[in-house]
Order: sequence, then C-alpha cells, then structure tokens
Amino acid sequence: MAPGLWLHTSFRQLSPDLRFSSNGLLLKQKNEIWLIDTAWGESATAELLAWIKTELKLPVTKAIATHYHDDRTGGAMTLLQQQIPLFSSQQTRLLSISQNIPLPQSFGALQPGDSKDLGSEVEIFYPGPGHSHDNLVVYLKEHQLLFGGCAVKAPQFAGLGNIADADLTHWPLALQRVQQRYTEAKIVVPGHGEPGDLTLLSYSLSLFSADAKED
Repeated sequence: MAPGLWLHTSFRQLSPDLRFSSNGLLLKQKNEIWLIDTAWGESATAELLAWIKTELKLPVTKAIATHYHDDRTGGAMTLLQQQIPLFSSQQTRLLSISQNIPLPQSFGALQPGDSKDLGSEVEIFYPGPGHSHDNLVVYLKEHQLLFGGCAVKAPQFAGLGNIADADLTHWPLALQRVQQRYTEAKIVVPGHGEPGDLTLLSYSLSLFSADAKED
C-alpha cells in the first residue's frame, strides 16, 4: 500500500455462494515487521508468516489484535508457536480467556475515547462498543491510514455482518468518535472488503438509519 506497508487478505468460504475476505496489515518498523491482526485461521497465518520470511526477510516481532473474534486472532496459536507476542486491550484479553484463545498480552484497559501510542507512528484507539465490545481501530500517522477493523463496513458485503456480539445502540456513537478524531485520514481499511477513504465511515453510519434497519 506504501513503502513499508502491506495489506494482507485471507478468505473463508461461508456458503457455496459467498467467499468472504478478511483484512489485516503488515507494518515495517525499522528492521522488523508488526502484524495488525492475524490472518483468518492458523494455516493462513502460517502461510503469511512464511511469505514474510521469504519475501521481506525481516522478523515479525509484534502482533496486535483489534478484537477477539477468529478473523482477528485466528492465528494466535501459530504466533505462540513462533514466539511472536500478541498484544491486545485488557477487554480483548479477558474475552480471549473465555474463548480459550492463546492469551494476548494486554497493553491495558481502555475506556471509550481512550488512545494509546505504540511507538511514534501507531495509535490504538478504542471508540467504544460496536461490532464487538472490544473493537479497536489503529491509526498509522505517517501513512494517514485508518485501520477500522470490523467496526467499519464496506459495500462489497452488504449490511452489518456478524452482529452476535454487537452493541447496536453504541456502535453509531463509536463510529462518530472515529469520524471526529481522524478527519485527516486518507485511506480507510475495513475488516472485510476493499479499502477506501473516509466515506466508508459515512457508509457504515448509514447502515443504522431507519430505512436501513427496516430493510
């Protein structure tokens, strides 16, 4: 996507007619690679790590999970086997414990509107409950790129997607917090579907309109 920045996409066949994509990022930090969300599953994550080793020839030293669902943490065991630390919020850590996911290391509990800098370029922001109670977004300052994860939707996959753990009341408020904070973002990457710009936030909010709910 830019020098030192790659989009990784893995896939899951959810039905005979629906092949669903899942996005994450690779970020070069000096002479190492940070992984933002695992690939979707252990085998896909193993393939991704093998590609990094062969093509980028740099060690993966850190991974960040933006929430606890398996499209974000599905490669946690592979990371553990390769001694790559996986970091998350305290909320995600506790939800991971409940699901027997190899435990991420916590960078602390976050309240809605809280942020945390991981180095000079990477900002973690907790906008509040939405797609899940623990969904984070990640902002890469140098690239003006917002990784919205599953809190942000794209038109390729209509609707709100998996809402089993969603907070439909607070999700629009979380999106508004993201909109207000990252007005300078040039690229927005959703958890599923094609990257776009800030209009993806407006699109996501539109899914909560009265007409959209009736549909």
